[in-house]
Amino acid sequence: MATISLSQLTHRYANGHVGLHDIDLAVAEGEFVALVGPSGSGKTTLLRTIAGFLRPSSGTICIGERTVVSDDEGAWIPPEHRRLGMVFQDHAVWPHLTVQDNVAYPLRRARCPRRDITARVDAVISQVGLSDYARRKPGQLSGGQRQRVALARAIVARPQALLLDEALSALDEPLRARLRREIKRLTREENLTTVHVTHDRAEALALADRLVVLDRGGIVQIGTPHELLTQPNSSFVASFLADASVFSGVVSGGRFYPEHPYFRPPATTTWVSDGVHDGSTHHAIATVAPEDVRLRRLDPSVAPPEDHATVVSVLRGQYGVEVSIDWAGTTARVYQRSTDLSEADLVQVDLAAARLFVGISARHGAETGAR
Repeated sequence: MATISLSQLTHRYANGHVGLHDIDLAVAEGEFVALVGPSGSGKTTLLRTIAGFLRPSSGTICIGERTVVSDDEGAWIPPEHRRLGMVFQDHAVWPHLTVQDNVAYPLRRARCPRRDITARVDAVISQVGLSDYARRKPGQLSGGQRQRVALARAIVARPQALLLDEALSALDEPLRARLRREIKRLTREENLTTVHVTHDRAEALALADRLVVLDRGGIVQIGTPHELLTQPNSSFVASFLADASVFSGVVSGGRFYPEHPYFRPPATTTWVSDGVHDGSTHHAIATVAPEDVRLRRLDPSVAPPEDHATVVSVLRGQYGVEVSIDWAGTTARVYQRSTDLSEADLVQVDLAAARLFVGISARHGAETGAR
């Protein structure tokens, strides 16, 4: 295992689009970090740059004590010499080789002693639960089993770090959930430094020690899952990670004036103001987490109050219900343990808490050329 250190990392594509800009990131030994962000945020570009598939325009990458990229020193270590394990979305195992031979391939390529290869391959295949399938070929395996083969092949040579590129996204639930648990266990057992790119926010929150949220090729916030959910530093992070509802407006004279006709900040509203205390007018965005919205069904035989909302959808899941409402043109998500609400019901909306972002923290995403 090793640390991964990125300093002032920038990448510009040939067409002029900025894929990454001024990335500073330190991943500790044995840490599991997830890169998350909307499509085009730069997370895949960042992972491919660490792997060596892309050469950055500028900046430094150190893996362990070795500098693998440096524009100042002119250093460039190609991907095959960075001692990294990588698992892709489409497992990419050799179809003509058995499970055993697929996993052994990196060790044979490194010309390790045969006795060492056999012992290590058997141990890793056992770790991923494929001992009974060691002599089968990938065509005889399920998608989840093939992905386990890819994972075993990635770690068999004891890489300095493990890179996961949407490694579970092609799998169906509950197989994906089971492999999440196995990856968590395996990376802990091997004490692997891991960087994981995923579009699945729940997966990132479940697996990672820390999340790195990217937008427009830059890092927006880094923190533990708890920190990002409870202390987002911008309306973008709040809405992206926690599905918070967004209400734009302005702050003037210490008071928030929303564009929404019925939104009123609750007394428990937390202000994130970027040091704006001059009493002048500033753009602001209030966010309300789905669990902080309370709904009360209105009697259909009585004329509803002007500030009512309409239930748009009710989605029941294994652990609760997600209700979507239309509140004067704003769609809001509401999480409940259970509900007797149905589509088209009229409801009264009460807010238990909110966060108000003023100034820079009120920026709410943007169009981007990052990939």
